[in-house]
Amino acid sequence: MSQACKQLSASNPNKVDPGFYNVNLVLRQVEQLNPPNEAPITLNEMLDICDTEGNPQNGGGSFMIKNDGPRGTFVRFEPDNNSIASMPRSSIAPGDIGSPVPGSSIPALSGSGATTGLRQFPPPGSISPQAGF
Repeated sequence: MSQACKQLSASNPNKVDPGFYNVNLVLRQVEQLNPPNEAPITLNEMLDICDTEGNPQNGGGSFMIKNDGPRGTFVRFEPDNNSIASMPRSSIAPGDIGSPVPGSSIPALSGSGATTGLRQFPPPGSISPQAGF
């Protein structure tokens, strides 16, 4: 839902009511974003999703629903100030979701053939588990 609203804002800005889009337009956008093997979402399901509170696991943010009588029902996505989507890329640490992939996980060697800092692991099956585990 949030991605659909963001795409609509980028491609089709609403000058009358910034950020608000007719729920049917948002539903069509959600349907385009869903993979073809997923079941289609209904309008009622989408409106129920709008009641979900944003958190770090689901991308944060919230939805505002506005019933404008004969004009219809409109929805707007409002990102949280502390959600990953609103953070600059530089504030995401390696290992966080959305962080860049490190170039290599092998530590650099210092000197000629030095193995300082490398951790050698024993071959599988050569160590017995500790008692109690």
